[in-house]
Amino acid sequence: MSFLNIKLLSSLDIGQKAVIKSPIKITNIIFRLLEMGMTKGTNIEVVRRDITGGILQINIRESRLCMRIEEASLFLVQIL
Repeated sequence: MSFLNIKLLSSLDIGQKAVIKSPIKITNIIFRLLEMGMTKGTNIEVVRRDITGGILQINIRESRLCMRIEEASLFLVQIL
């Protein structure tokens, strides 16, 4: 495994696919995202960013999930 492929979820571009590695720290919101399926080994794809860049939409487990960039920056992912 190359560490060059490890990035923050918030840094991915539209259309990029990745696998969730781990959260950097656990907060109440991150804990809720973990409960919603953002767990280690889950495949994701970035679908959209809003115009201001503050919201990220991802495909995860046959669902779409929107999150703030602040929360996305707390997840490490490995680019596929």
